[in-house]
Amino acid sequence: MITGGLDKTLSVGTDVAAWFLFHPHDLAHRRADPHNWWTYDFAIFKEFAAGTLVAVHTGGDGNSTVRFTNVGLTERELTYAVCWADFRLQVKHQSLYLDGGYVLPAEECDEIERYDPESYGWIELPNGNYRVTVHAIAWYDEPGALDENNYSTESALAAYVAHFQSVADIDSIAPPTTLPDLYPLCSTSEDVVFSEGEELSIQNTPLQGSEYPVLQWHEVIFPYSEHRLDLTRLVESFELSNGQVVTVLSLDVPTIGTLVQYTYLDTYSEGHYEAMGVVAIRLVELKRVFKRNEFFWAEVEPYNPTFVPADLESIEELKRLFADCAAIKLTNSIHVEYPHFYAEHIASLTEARELGWRVAHALDLISDRQQELVALSERELIHRSICHLSHRE
Repeated sequence: MITGGLDKTLSVGTDVAAWFLFHPHDLAHRRADPHNWWTYDFAIFKEFAAGTLVAVHTGGDGNSTVRFTNVGLTERELTYAVCWADFRLQVKHQSLYLDGGYVLPAEECDEIERYDPESYGWIELPNGNYRVTVHAIAWYDEPGALDENNYSTESALAAYVAHFQSVADIDSIAPPTTLPDLYPLCSTSEDVVFSEGEELSIQNTPLQGSEYPVLQWHEVIFPYSEHRLDLTRLVESFELSNGQVVTVLSLDVPTIGTLVQYTYLDTYSEGHYEAMGVVAIRLVELKRVFKRNEFFWAEVEPYNPTFVPADLESIEELKRLFADCAAIKLTNSIHVEYPHFYAEHIASLTEARELGWRVAHALDLISDRQQELVALSERELIHRSICHLSHRE
């Protein structure tokens, strides 16, 4: 229980459009994870459920002010509060650190200086269980919040208020399932938009057309996976249509390929990009391949493998086998970066098809074997993956 008053305001800068409140000891298990582990719903939900992290998506980069209190919002803050989210929190070290993503534990992250009550970024709090309600405040709606140069005045409200309430048991609090969007938007400025677009849906995404450019690639790109393609290995040039291209092992039709969306182009040199990031959207069947303006294109149709459901026992066996391989870093079976983190993701999956394809993406298979997997039913896909990981084939 909080015995004294808590009223502290801190400023936090970010270039990842988010801020985080935590104690580094409670997230020490993330020190071997990728720097962006918190962007994965399965990983951040795990921390929200355990009460080790409070975090919000701010809607944009820059500085925000956060006021911490145990007595609730003031009348002024209540007037301009626009949205909120509840979090579980277990305080074990009598202190918490406010960060904009610079020292959140991960591989190669900066170290936080040892706790010093006089150093900036820390708040002191008695150990115990808490409900933390974070409110976003449309602070610049309040008259007098901005000066003539559109800078905040000394009397301006904080952009966020974090209200701490002692609770007997955090299990009674429903944690967020993903990083919550808490934007302190000015309610009178409808043209303020921070969103970068909707997340791509997977596999059942409708096609935007029937013809797409084609990229012949040396391995299968499975749905749900993300890749950085080394374009220096290309024999044939290709083009994008609305940022999309179909990747295939072979141009011999009919064949199954993957529609991918490019996410970035990297390292421009001598008139060419050397790498391209892509996210796989869905499988397609190529019916006809032809050339258009010297580039390969294809007439395609949606492809959905035959639906034969996998049994729960096989699904759990595959998860266990993958976790075992990741734990001993069995690189002759799996070839993904951060195998322990990937295994954590695998363990969180509930859809058999996604599970099968994500495991297939990680397996060290020759390309022809990969191509066989894309056409399989859920049951056969799970079975083949189990066979590979247990060396039964």
